[in-house]
This record gives sequence, C-alpha cells and structure tokens, in this order.
Amino acid sequence: MLGGAKSIGRAKMLLELHGRHVADMQRIHTERQTLASKLLAEKDRVATGVRIEFPVERELIGLVIGKSGRHLAETKKATGVDAVQVDASGPSVVVIGPTQESVEAAKEMLEFVSESIPVQNEQIGWLIGKNGRNFRELQEKTKVTRLNLNKASNQVVLVGTRSAVEAAKLYIETHLQFLSEVEGEQRETERLRHELRGISIGDNEAGGRERARGGQRGGERGTERVTERGGGRGARDVAPTANGRAGHGRDGVPTT
Repeated sequence: MLGGAKSIGRAKMLLELHGRHVADMQRIHTERQTLASKLLAEKDRVATGVRIEFPVERELIGLVIGKSGRHLAETKKATGVDAVQVDASGPSVVVIGPTQESVEAAKEMLEFVSESIPVQNEQIGWLIGKNGRNFRELQEKTKVTRLNLNKASNQVVLVGTRSAVEAAKLYIETHLQFLSEVEGEQRETERLRHELRGISIGDNEAGGRERARGGQRGGERGTERVTERGGGRGARDVAPTANGRAGHGRDGVPTT
C-alpha cells in the first residue's frame, strides 16, 4: 500500500469491514436460498397432499388451537400431517397431509363439537351419581372435555371431540336404560319385604293369642286346685268328735 501510515491504517480498516460484510451477506444469501427451497417444497406438498375441511363452532375454536397453539402442534406431531389451517371467518379447519389416514387422524383430534342430551327430572340423580361419581366416571372413560347439567332445561351438555361426545352419548343412553331395570328390581324387592313383614306380624299376633289362651287355661286349673284343697280342709274341720260333740278345727277355733 502506498501513502502515509494514517492512510494505510484507514485502508486496512475498510478492507476488514468489507470482508466482514461480504461474509455476512454470503451467510444471509445461503439462508435465504435454503428457506426458499423449503418453502417451495412445502407448497408442493400442500398442493399435492390430501386435504380435508370441516366446520367448527366459533365458541370451540379455542379448544381446536389450544393454549399458545399447543393442541395444533401436538396434532401435527402425532399424526404427521403437513399443515393445519384454522379459518376463523368460516369458522372451519383445513387439514393437509401426505395420506388419507393421517388427515383423518388429525380430524379426529381437532373436530370439537357440542351436543345437549335431554333428561327427565327423575333421571338426574341416577345419572350424576352419589357425590357426582357417575359424571366423573363418564368424563374419565369417554374423554369429553366438558360435562355440565343445565337444570333449567333438563339437559346434559357435552363438549369434546366428536368421537368423545359420541362415546359419552352411548354411555348416558346405556346408563339410563339400567335405571328402569333397577327401579323394577327395587319395586319387587319392596313388595317382597312388605309381604314378609305382613307374615311376621301375623305370626306374632297368632303367638300372642295362643299365649293368652294358654294363660287362661292355666288360671282355671289353678282355681280348681285351690277349691279342692279348701274343700278338703273344711270337711275335716267340721267332722264330729267321738263323743258326739262338736270338735275344734285345726286352728283351735270351735266349730258349730
């Protein structure tokens, strides 16, 4: 380099700065090309992949997405689909994947529905169970997301994936079928208990009458024995002595 020391120092600084920027530009260019290639491949996969779309209630979009998009991410990872798009204006959900099986699996995880099942007043207690035991068991076994009883309209409100709600409806239907059978068994049991109680009361009354008759007969026999003993002593007391005069009774009381 020609020039003074100061000029040479400035030139070196500029060359170093230029080199660093060139390296940064090269890195950014490479990254951009990589992203462009991935985007092209993604578009091609979406364009040629299997696609399904299904509606969803506006109130249930939050369940479809999940907190911070967690449910969408879990669904993609579990099923291997390429894309899940939620159209809030529909509202609807679009799933795109490599196979029909993958998108159907994703749909099963994302298709949330809400249904109301009418119930009668006398069925509510049986359906809920003691301390809500039956409701808890229903939710655990069917995996419904929400389970509520609307007492104003006598309806059970089910919220969850379509498969979970269908399982819950089947559970409720089967559970209520057993109610009529249980009530029939309870009525028959009460009838038998009432009949048995009537027989027991009849036996007790008959036994009481028999004991009363036995006591009456015992009293009559006791009276007869007392009369016989009294009569015997009286005969001895009035018996005449050998000299023909009246004798004395056993207690020394003169007899006439």
